Amino acid sequence: MKKSQIILLIILLLTIIGGYFSYKSYNLREYSFNENTIDNYDNYISALNIKNTIKLKKNNINDNEYIKVYNLKLKNNFENFEVDKNNISTKYYLKNNKNITASLWITKNKFSETTYLEDDNDNKVINNMLKEKNIKNDLDLLNYVINHKEDKINIFTNKKDMLFNYYINMITYKNFTDFSHISLIDGDYKGYIIHLPKIDAKEVHLINNDTNYTLTFLKTDYFTESYIREIISTIEFE
Repeated sequence: MKKSQIILLIILLLTIIGGYFSYKSYNLREYSFNENTIDNYDNYISALNIKNTIKLKKNNINDNEYIKVYNLKLKNNFENFEVDKNNISTKYYLKNNKNITASLWITKNKFSETTYLEDDNDNKVINNMLKEKNIKNDLDLLNYVINHKEDKINIFTNKKDMLFNYYINMITYKNFTDFSHISLIDGDYKGYIIHLPKIDAKEVHLINNDTNYTLTFLKTDYFTESYIREIISTIEFE
C-alpha cells in the first residue's frame, strides 16, 4: 500500500472516530440530567425517597353517602363546597367571603396514553423501554426513578439509555417541584403522597390498573393528615 493511501486511510479513520465522538458528545449534552443542567438538583435527589408507608384499609359506607367524580366514588364531605368541573379536572372550593380556605382538585390520566416527547420516534423508544422494564403505571415509574436516581450516564452510554434516563428524571422533576418528601400508600389502596409544604398542599396519587387519580388537597390546616386518610379510605373505583 502506498504511503499516500495509508495517509488517506488514517485520515478516514480519524474522521469516522471524530464524527462518532462528536455525535456521542452531542447526545450527552442533550440528555444530561445532573447538577450542571438542573436547578436545585441536589435538593431534588435528596428528597426523592420514600420517607414512610401509610397503610389504608377501605371503609365501606352507604351508597347515598358517596359523590362520583369520573369513575371514582368518595364520601361526600363537600356539601358546603363550590364545584368547578371541566374536561381536565373537578375542583371543590370552600370559601370564607372571597378567600379560599380549602380546596380539593381531582384529575386522572391513563399511563398508557401519556405522550412524553414531541418526536414520535423518541416516544416509541420510551414506550418500548417502559415495557422492557415492566413499568406499567405511575407508581412503577416512581419506584424505578428512586432506585436508579444515582445512575450516571457518560459518553459511552447508548442514545436509547440516555434518552430514557433523561425522560424519567425530567418528567419526575417537573411533577415533583418543591416537594419535601414522599409517602407510600399500601394496603387496600396503592399509590403515593407528594408533600408540598411551600404551597401548603398534599398531592395524593392513587393507582387503579394503569390509571393515575390525583387528589390535590390544598390548605393542610383544614385537610389534616388524618382527615385526608379518612377521605381516601372511602374511595371506590368503578
